[in-house]
Amino acid sequence: MDFSICVLVYAVVQLCLSLDKFSVQIWLIALGWGSFIIFLFALLYSLFVNLPFHKTYIARGFGDKLIKTGLYALVRHPGVPSFVMLILSLLLVSGSKQLFIAGPIYILLDIALVMIQDKFFFPRMFTEYHIYNKKRRCSCRIDGA
Repeated sequence: MDFSICVLVYAVVQLCLSLDKFSVQIWLIALGWGSFIIFLFALLYSLFVNLPFHKTYIARGFGDKLIKTGLYALVRHPGVPSFVMLILSLLLVSGSKQLFIAGPIYILLDIALVMIQDKFFFPRMFTEYHIYNKKRRCSCRIDGA
């Protein structure tokens, strides 16, 4: 696993465990846990199952094939809406005032990373990316397949 992901997970867990909390009703906490499980699965699926794991994370160099199936047929960057929903669900579960401040920053950084990838890296990695990019204009809008 990438070191930066480990640092992010550690930081979010520490924020959730902070003692400065909002008062959250029990039904919102239950809603938060349910949505956390759903969107954690969606994030893990989009990053580790839908993408060819070995080519994407283990093999050296770039993957040679643009993935346009599964969640990537619907959304250009399915990790973004999943990450946003994970942060929101953790806010409901934890009631952390610090996560209330840091969560939007993490989300904006994730969106900035996607914009950098779209502008500078993916067009060089995948020759047909500009066509895929036109079909999926917004990285978080869900289109019909």
